[in-house]
Amino acid sequence: MIMQTIRVKVFSNLYKDSVTLMQLGASLRGRDGVVQASCLMATPANLAQLPDAGLSIDVQVSVSDLLVVVRGEPDACDEAIAAAEAMLQSAPSTGGGDAAAFTLPLTSIALGVERAPGADLALISVPGDYAAAEALKALALGLHVMLFSDNVSIAKERAIKTYARARDLLVMGPDCGTAIVNGVPLGFANVVRRGAIGLVAASGTGLQEVTCRIHNLGDGISQALGTGGRDLKEEIGGITMLQGLAALAAHSQTRVIVLISKPPASSIARQIEAAAGAAGKPVVVHFLGAPPQRLPAGLVVATSLRHAADVAVALA
Repeated sequence: MIMQTIRVKVFSNLYKDSVTLMQLGASLRGRDGVVQASCLMATPANLAQLPDAGLSIDVQVSVSDLLVVVRGEPDACDEAIAAAEAMLQSAPSTGGGDAAAFTLPLTSIALGVERAPGADLALISVPGDYAAAEALKALALGLHVMLFSDNVSIAKERAIKTYARARDLLVMGPDCGTAIVNGVPLGFANVVRRGAIGLVAASGTGLQEVTCRIHNLGDGISQALGTGGRDLKEEIGGITMLQGLAALAAHSQTRVIVLISKPPASSIARQIEAAAGAAGKPVVVHFLGAPPQRLPAGLVVATSLRHAADVAVALA
């Protein structure tokens, strides 16, 4: 009678979805000398099921760990554990086979930049408690940031945007749900044609409505930048909108600029209107509930989102 043993391997802070883990487990169970194998995330519910499969173990783990547990002939178990590790850590291959289905995930922005050194923008969508830290990591690596996450404090938002501005980087967000950068829709964005109209908006739904209407009127979008809904509050000072306005003013493919915002702080609205007047291009402004007190040359006030799109197309 051949003696059986149980081997276990803990992969700390590694996540795989349940389908991937089931595929890996099936692959291990198909190996000669392996009687039973299970690949699972180390949640209490999953651990409670191991004894029923004859895979009782005694290891210290956390819920973010991935476990590979194998029962069978000792040498076969050792080989299965090694094979599982290779599958989990291997890069995709074009040659097929079990290993092609498994890749070690990129677990940090730094690793992502190492994998794609030409990248210049990070789209961050993590729980709000962690979002500011991840945004700062991306900025420190020289990346612009689209911060999809919400529940970021206004103090952290200002800190992130101030840090970015000092490095000539742009932070769209937090709570930035939509943008179109170089023709690429980001977040909840619509596919619209390229064109000569650029937008900066502190309103995601407003940005979507205006870009879609511009498209339906036969024109197109050069860039559409979100700022997050609080950008024009006193505490933030319109940092992203002012940066976006300057970027579009310098962008040769943009002939007309549209600025959109939820109700802004009056003093911030005045600053942005003054900057718009100095942009050197026609600028259409629709700031909800904040009609300009004076109209700088080149600035057109729109009474609605629909009107903003219509005027922008006419100017373009």
